[in-house]
Amino acid sequence: MKILWCGPFFSDKAINEKNAPNQAASKWSRGLLRALEGEECEIMAIDHCPEQMWPKGRVFWQDDDEKWFLDWYPCEKVAYCNAVGIKKVWLDVAYARRARKIMREWHPDVVLCYNSLHSQNVIVMCEARRAGVKAVPIILDGDDPRRDHWSKLLSDNRFADGVVFLSWWMYENYPDKSIPLLHMDGGAELPPLSRNQTQEIRSPKPPFILVHTGSLDHWRGLGFMQEVVKKCHRDDVRFVFCGKCDKTKMAAEFANDPRVDVRGFLSKDELDDVCREADVFLNVRTPGLGDNLVNYPSKIPNYLAWCKPVVTTWNDSFSPDYREILDVCDDTPEGFVQTLDEVLSRGADELKLKSQQIREWFAVRKTWPCHALRLKNWLQSEVLR
Repeated sequence: MKILWCGPFFSDKAINEKNAPNQAASKWSRGLLRALEGEECEIMAIDHCPEQMWPKGRVFWQDDDEKWFLDWYPCEKVAYCNAVGIKKVWLDVAYARRARKIMREWHPDVVLCYNSLHSQNVIVMCEARRAGVKAVPIILDGDDPRRDHWSKLLSDNRFADGVVFLSWWMYENYPDKSIPLLHMDGGAELPPLSRNQTQEIRSPKPPFILVHTGSLDHWRGLGFMQEVVKKCHRDDVRFVFCGKCDKTKMAAEFANDPRVDVRGFLSKDELDDVCREADVFLNVRTPGLGDNLVNYPSKIPNYLAWCKPVVTTWNDSFSPDYREILDVCDDTPEGFVQTLDEVLSRGADELKLKSQQIREWFAVRKTWPCHALRLKNWLQSEVLR
């Protein structure tokens, strides 16, 4: 199967040195693309590298700057003028031209788009329709579609021959049932078992390391986390927050509580070191926010891949099977702290059993190869038939 990928294709250099490319989106895309390659799919990418609008960024971004992109597969790099009032139109036209060229010369079987929020992705799906090529957007985030009665999302997907959703709620409630739909979680890789895994699983000892990765803001539960820290009266815990932020400002958000350790943006190796030391992972997306019905937190599979407890609020973007494996609190900070206390009180035997349960559950449901195989089979049986 030949797949044209319209989405993040950024190198580590681009992620580390530029503000625009999103680390989570790039990590997600890499996992899926590598797994699809393992399913004997041939892949070509089409992408551009975001710049801050001129004069903060360059006025014209050239498409021959190789260092910002992965070298895994061929990539059509789209140049554009980076000026207000010109950039969007330029990108739409440039993507249309590149897409027509690829359809004519490479003959993909299907176009996969990372979201349909950006107009250039809609343009590529339109060009695919004209060329008789199937197109499928993968919807990972966006605004609550109930605000406009789904009209924007339905319009963005008007050229789609099927839609993939990471949010279970979106998959269940999407109004257009005339095209094939697939629910597909985010994925991760399980680290290999060490020889001394049994000895490594033990009761946590103070100070307990509680880790949250990724941004903390209004939509990602900053207010909820502030209340959790306030209402957690334990002196034997350390809240470790990793993600792009102003570290001084973020520390001030938590009243410079000495138990809060704001690490900021970390490299992959640094983040792995933090996760390796974690006793518990935290997810605090506020259930009451409508946008969280759409926005599946990709950190969840990354947490579970470490086979450690994850204390979380429940959002209807989660598929129901996550209730089997997550430590779900009620929708209040007090309930979150109570669940956290219960998890930290577990003994070694209980922790070992939980770790094994997570690994076995994750290995057959949420790894990237699992998702890639499901996606490929669905495309072949429902979209390309």
